[in-house]
Amino acid sequence: MSLGNVWSFPSRVMSYETTLGAMKTLAGRIAGITAAYREPGHPIDINTALEPEYLKAAAAVSSELRLASPIPKLCTLVTASPFDAALHDAFGKAHGASAY
Repeated sequence: MSLGNVWSFPSRVMSYETTLGAMKTLAGRIAGITAAYREPGHPIDINTALEPEYLKAAAAVSSELRLASPIPKLCTLVTASPFDAALHDAFGKAHGASAY
């Protein structure tokens, strides 16, 4: 899934490039958070455990980039969605089952 900032992070005061850049920065943080997670579990349980950390990362990115508006929760979840899909795919492959 692409980084859908037009619909997940609409802004009348920030440019498309600004909100997209924030999502890209957040994606890097989410990648690190997800890679550092070591607990076994179902992808839904893992994402439930990681979501608070993703939201903290979004708040930190918003502050560090001095955004006019903070990254919305929807945008954070959209940014995390490729990682969620990858976890589901890996889980399915590990168990010889379809992730769909």
